[in-house]
Amino acid sequence: MELRCSRQKKEVGLLIDCLRCPAGEYLSDPMVWHMVKKCFQISRQPTATHLLRSSAEGMLQQMVLTIFGTQKERSQRIRVRELPEAATAQSAQPLQVYKPYGFRAMHFVLRFLAFLLAYGRSAPQGAKAKAEPKLKKVRRPRSRSPSSERRTGTPRSNDGSSDQESPPDLGLTDAAAAGKEDLVVDTHCLGLSLLNVALESGGDEIARSDELIGVIQDDICKSLLHNSRTASLNVLSLSLRAIFNLFLHFKRHLKVQLEIFFTSVHLKIAGCGTATYEQRELALESLLEFCREPALMLELYENYDCDVRCTNLFETLVKFLVTGAAPPKEGQARGAFSSLNKLALSGLLSILHSLSLRCESHKHFRLGDVAVDRGPSTPTSGETELQRKKEQKRRLTIAARTFNSEPSKSTAPLQSLGLLSNPVTPESFAEFLRHTPGLDMVIVGEYLGKRHDFNGQVRKAFLETFPFPGLGLVEALRMVLATFRLPGEAQCIDRLMEAYAEAYFRAQLPVAESAGEDPLKVTRWIPRERSGEEAPEARQTAGGPEDAAGEEPSRVPMTSSDTIFVLAFSIIMLNTDLHNPGVKKKMSFEEFVRNNRGIDSGKDMPAYFLRDIYEAIRDDEIRLHGDAPPEGEYVEVYNLQIFAANIFSTAARELQAKFGTPDTIAHSAMTRLSIAFVVLAAGCTVIAARQTVCQKALLELMSEDACGNENGPDPAKACTSTCKSLACDVVSACPAGSTVRVEDETGSWTIPAEDVQNIVKELSAEHTSCPCAAAVNQANKTGTVQKATKVVSSSLAKPDKISQTVCEKALLELMSEDACGNENGPDPAKACTSTCKSLACDVVSACPAGSTVRVEDETGSWTIPAEDVQNIVKELSAEHTSCPCAAAVNQANKTGTVQKATKVVSSSLAKPDKISQTVCEKALLELMSEDACGNENGPDPAKACTSTCKSLACDVVSACPAGSTVRVEDETGSWTIPAEDVQNIAKGGDEQVIDDFFWEGILLRSESIEAFASTERLLSEAPPTTTERDMLQVITDCEPLPVLTHCYECVPDAGVALQAMTGFQDLARIGAYFDNVELVSSLVRSILSSCAGAAAFSGGAVTVRCQIALGASEKCVGHFASLFREAEWRGALDVMLQLWAMDLLPSHLSEFDDFSGTDGKPLESLCNIRPLFPPPAVRQDNDPSHHAGDARRSDAKAAAADSGDGFLESLARWFEDETRDDEEEEASDGRLKDDLIGTPFAARPGGDANDAEVEALPVNCTDPGLVHQKVKAYVARSGFVEVLGATGIAKVSPESLQCLAKALVQLSKPSRWVAQGQSPTTAEPADEVQAGRASWHDVADPVFCLELLTNLTCTPLPASHCLSHIWPLVSTHFEKLLQYVIAGNGLSEMQFIERLIVNTLRLCIRLIGNSELVPTLLLLTQHLSRLPAQHFAAHAERIACGTLVLVQEANLPHSGLCNIFTLLRRISEFPAGVGACSASIECLNFWLSDDQELSRLLSLQQFPELLRTLKAFASQNSTPASATALSHLSTLVPQLARGARSLPMEAQSQWRSLWVPTLQALADVARDGSQRCSAQAFVYLQRLLLECGTDLSLPWEQLEFNAWKECLEQVLVPLLQSHPPEGADGAALTPGSQEAAATRQANAAQLVCRVLLTHMPSWLRSSPDGFPVLFLRILHVLVSEATAETAKLPLVESLKNLLLVISADPAFGELPSPKQGETLLEAAWGVVSPALPELRREVQLILDPSAEDRAQEEVAGAETTSEPA
Repeated sequence: MELRCSRQKKEVGLLIDCLRCPAGEYLSDPMVWHMVKKCFQISRQPTATHLLRSSAEGMLQQMVLTIFGTQKERSQRIRVRELPEAATAQSAQPLQVYKPYGFRAMHFVLRFLAFLLAYGRSAPQGAKAKAEPKLKKVRRPRSRSPSSERRTGTPRSNDGSSDQESPPDLGLTDAAAAGKEDLVVDTHCLGLSLLNVALESGGDEIARSDELIGVIQDDICKSLLHNSRTASLNVLSLSLRAIFNLFLHFKRHLKVQLEIFFTSVHLKIAGCGTATYEQRELALESLLEFCREPALMLELYENYDCDVRCTNLFETLVKFLVTGAAPPKEGQARGAFSSLNKLALSGLLSILHSLSLRCESHKHFRLGDVAVDRGPSTPTSGETELQRKKEQKRRLTIAARTFNSEPSKSTAPLQSLGLLSNPVTPESFAEFLRHTPGLDMVIVGEYLGKRHDFNGQVRKAFLETFPFPGLGLVEALRMVLATFRLPGEAQCIDRLMEAYAEAYFRAQLPVAESAGEDPLKVTRWIPRERSGEEAPEARQTAGGPEDAAGEEPSRVPMTSSDTIFVLAFSIIMLNTDLHNPGVKKKMSFEEFVRNNRGIDSGKDMPAYFLRDIYEAIRDDEIRLHGDAPPEGEYVEVYNLQIFAANIFSTAARELQAKFGTPDTIAHSAMTRLSIAFVVLAAGCTVIAARQTVCQKALLELMSEDACGNENGPDPAKACTSTCKSLACDVVSACPAGSTVRVEDETGSWTIPAEDVQNIVKELSAEHTSCPCAAAVNQANKTGTVQKATKVVSSSLAKPDKISQTVCEKALLELMSEDACGNENGPDPAKACTSTCKSLACDVVSACPAGSTVRVEDETGSWTIPAEDVQNIVKELSAEHTSCPCAAAVNQANKTGTVQKATKVVSSSLAKPDKISQTVCEKALLELMSEDACGNENGPDPAKACTSTCKSLACDVVSACPAGSTVRVEDETGSWTIPAEDVQNIAKGGDEQVIDDFFWEGILLRSESIEAFASTERLLSEAPPTTTERDMLQVITDCEPLPVLTHCYECVPDAGVALQAMTGFQDLARIGAYFDNVELVSSLVRSILSSCAGAAAFSGGAVTVRCQIALGASEKCVGHFASLFREAEWRGALDVMLQLWAMDLLPSHLSEFDDFSGTDGKPLESLCNIRPLFPPPAVRQDNDPSHHAGDARRSDAKAAAADSGDGFLESLARWFEDETRDDEEEEASDGRLKDDLIGTPFAARPGGDANDAEVEALPVNCTDPGLVHQKVKAYVARSGFVEVLGATGIAKVSPESLQCLAKALVQLSKPSRWVAQGQSPTTAEPADEVQAGRASWHDVADPVFCLELLTNLTCTPLPASHCLSHIWPLVSTHFEKLLQYVIAGNGLSEMQFIERLIVNTLRLCIRLIGNSELVPTLLLLTQHLSRLPAQHFAAHAERIACGTLVLVQEANLPHSGLCNIFTLLRRISEFPAGVGACSASIECLNFWLSDDQELSRLLSLQQFPELLRTLKAFASQNSTPASATALSHLSTLVPQLARGARSLPMEAQSQWRSLWVPTLQALADVARDGSQRCSAQAFVYLQRLLLECGTDLSLPWEQLEFNAWKECLEQVLVPLLQSHPPEGADGAALTPGSQEAAATRQANAAQLVCRVLLTHMPSWLRSSPDGFPVLFLRILHVLVSEATAETAKLPLVESLKNLLLVISADPAFGELPSPKQGETLLEAAWGVVSPALPELRREVQLILDPSAEDRAQEEVAGAETTSEPA
């Protein structure tokens, strides 16, 4: 045994060596095939050992690899050898050509592989089947290869064998495979493995041969479809791999097959709950492999979604992946996100990523660079054609759905779609029915069979669209019946067959030309059935009986269309008899001839003609439905029996009515009788072949004409003797426990014997009367109550019955009520109305058990027991108190009207309160409401085989186990449906039977549709076009966004979260490329919202989920900022706020700009906001050496694993690592914690743990502190930071920039600053922690956003981004905020107010150079000066410092300077603010110390404002600011006058006009300032008015008298006349105040007198006439003030000194007075003496002391003289 195995092993090796050697290439094709066969036989011999079998199978793979893999090189090695002379003499050819083996050998092997794949499939359970082979016409597929790339197979071999022959017997018979499942599986695995080797190594070469392509298209694909339904995972895996290989190499030739593979293999297995988990996983993995082929996805869309005759394969795939990727719903475990979900998600993202990469490469994406105005190129002609096809498919899909839902009302919608003419014509409607895919064949048949005039015209036009000329009768009938389904009503079948007979007969050539005759009665040539590929045109002109002797004619004459009519039915019945599995004795040819005797006007048809028909039907069955019913079941017989009965009755009526009429009428009637006999003859054969006696008896009852009518059993005939006899046969033949198998177009089911006997219940042993009452019950169940209860209703309606019993009355009301029925009786369609329900309840209550109802008609009377009465409303009995709709659902499902009965179920389950009840209800709702699985009336049987519907049906079956129920309801009530009935609704999901007919339909369809078009574009070079745009629309219509969001938020897997975010980004890139702003916006909002949410709920920890969202968010901001609108910017700002709270922003964003004091130190700030979450500290052990140690340990572990350490070493190392990990966990409680599992990142080669440069998130580190550092470094280079910089803003579009400003405006307002009359709506925090976070955000968020708004506004913008886009928003916002503060609000937001003031000044400083913005900026400064005292005092120093910067850096206009002076004067009101006053003085110093600035002030007429400001500061009480201000007041004018300043001449010459205002300002300080300031002011006044020759003195010589006069009148005289104000409420001044006032007045008087005396000489010289007047006026003032009530001695003394000086001056005494004849001195004394009479004497005594003595002597002399008198 061992020696034999060893020898055979060597034989196998020898075979492969022979094949591989150089000479082996020249083996013949049969020899190569025999070598493969021998190797396989060795591997499968019974005595082979496992080693021998494995070796032989391996050698088989090597052989297949050699045969297919080297074909391209082998075909080029043709050798030519010169023959010897002897051989040359015998042969005409001097050369001998040696050709290598090639396509013929490959054909043998490929068919051998197909045999292996199909091995065991035809073997029955047991011995080999001995049934005789079935002759079947072979239809070969056609190749789709271009002629230039195609090669045909090799010619026939010399032995006469053909490559079409089947491989010889290999020892694998059906008997050997029977019962040996393992052998079958092993053989399939071997065949699939060899097939994959052949396809992968030689797929391109196989595609060059038509014969090889034919094997692939037919046998290989069919076997792969079979093998995909295996339970073996190995077989399934290999099958899926083979299908993928077919896609790669043969998609051009397998368009239909690949569609079947996708829908019936991949999507069905992956989506059906009945498949095992491993099977679904394999299917999804295979789908993922497809999705990773970018060109394949594009081709799927172009070839299937844009083809009207194909499934929307790409759309179906995307929908499936979106559904499969959805995470578990609420209430399920978070960890339930399985590998199936991951695979579906990966497939979806692969599609998106491939599109994204192409868009990105051709869009030239850069960070933030999205050119919105750029888009895909102009569509080419191919793209336009695709768009046209897609639009056509869309319209045809809508049209088919519209027609299928309600044909009678579809005309207007179809006209609006452009598919029907307006007005509609029969021809246009016929074209629509003929060529529109997706129409329900049942509805088309019903529409064509209706008797309305327009339907008849459409029927005629429809049949005229077929190319009947030259077609044989069977071929034409096959073509017609493939376009619709024969209706069940006999009259409809009659009309359709009659129209077909007329159209077919009219299309044939007449035997002789005849004018004026009926074209249907003209003898015509009818072609025989075609053989091979003979063209119809050839048959049209072939000979007839006049052909040569010995040859059968190719056509026969027929006299009328009635013959065609009879033959058509005869063909249908022959087809039923020959191909019904239930018919054991098949109809012979002789019987077929006998059934068709005399049908051609009494003549027989030629035998050869009938033989052609017989053989055509025998070899190729006509499928009336267009699909294959389940094996062993057939349904046509019943309808045809009904039709036969109708023919009998119609013919009888015609004969009776037309007896004795012309022969034509009699002939028509006889024709119908002939058809009836043919149908009944075939039907009897079928009846005899039924399986059970019960079924036979029931069929006899159904088909007996005396017991029914054209629609089935007739209750009116149920009491006849014939019918009663047949009913008794049914009762006896169907005992308890037996069943009847029934079926219709929707499927098959079993009826128990009890329900069968209900039809004839009254004929049972205890009920011997007529079974009409039972017929009532059964008819009610089947939805035909109106027919069965018509007798009952008419009987009860008789007058003598009305008053009998309560039960009869109630039943009569139920029967006759219009709301519950119609003219024929109760109507089941109205059974659930409120009126009917009420009447039915009355019947139930009025007919208790034991009561009876007596009814009668013309045949007699009988009694109905109460039980049968209540069967009409069975669901309303005591235990069923609801409406009988549930029973209607069950029965309607059995009778093929699911769409009607489940409509209420669908609407009920769709209610919101029902959706969340049970899993079964949810699954049923999805099945009901899915558009792809039904229409508006419920589930649509025509759509039951779509992949979506099958998947949903599988879900229903798995979600509704036995015993479960579904509670449904509508407006009438609620009821329960058991699980069995629910599963009946999902029956359409059953597997399609893959038989020869099914595969024949696939091959036929592959020939009728367009070829698979491979994309000719190189995707890496060609930019995306409108096709990709449409693909994007398909993807978005499937709504992947909620799934991606759920994957990120709910799945605790870092890899899944990262994939979801990648999907968001890919979709956004694609949308941006195609300018889909709405899609990009929604995606960006989702990403940013996820990021903000992750950061907010992380509690300050930089979790992996947060990092993933952050990485995606910053890329979105960087890429798509130009597309952002307000909502997207708000999302981005929310993220930045969270980053600030986590201290992840760079310092230039998190640290706010502020002003420095005059000492250069930063001002102390109230707004010292710190991040909410302080950064975690880096662990102490996180030094480079620590990480190096970790790396060394990892390297050591890897090295140990590679070197293969022993078990003890590994165990010791494991303990060491565990101990170290425990120590690290105890030493660090700040380790990063996260709810995500898995590792979405891989360690970068050469990366250092302390390296702060991070290229992508998440960070590969476990130390929270180090993670924080790395993420912060990443954020510093991220799109968030760049987009707010100058370069980033330059890339943002003006519209997006305006939206950013709007978002910042909305967020930069404290939450409490709401409009008047409103109240802040803030939710109560859940706990103290949340309250603290909310409080921090309330303060920090507005401050941060206000800073960003200011930064944005102050950023230099390019010319295209005019600041005018955002300035109105910004200025209005700042103005409103300042006005809110001015109104006295915001006392609790001091931090925000501080930043508001700072940023207002920042705006003014940065933007004051823009002349367009100056008015609004100055308005802001005005608002600053109007701040309430409390706020102004707190922020005066900042305002002053900011004002100083503004003055120093900007050239303010006139109005701006006014505002600045106003602001400075407001600062002077708060002298306690030393820093503020100091900064203000610095501001004044800036103007006064700089000649250019001073000149500018003078030119702008700002000197008065300057003096007012200086006066304000000078009036302060002994402050440094006051001293400086006084000094400026005293030195400014002298400097100008002396030319000490480098000013323009016009500026210097202004000192005369500035002199008086300056003196006036000093006088005001002297009068109103503090005591010290007043004294200093008087000093400066004296210096200015009296000094001469110093640097600070005025050039008096340049002053005219009028200037001095103005100085005296406007400055000194008012100063002299000033009086201190009274106290509050008129109270008297304190002694101190009075004394100070008196001192100031005395100083003023003294100053006035000194000025007069000092400058009198010059005044007299310059104005001799004006000086006396001025002098007397000043003297009047001095006298007036000296004589006032508050006058003090110093004023009198000053006056006295003045008078003393002028009196002593002789020149003064000579001056003339303004009054004629009087000197000025006399005039002066004339002013003084009346008020101060003693003053003159005092002056004279001073001037002349002797005058006192003389005066005394004179007085004494006078007295002496008077005494004697």
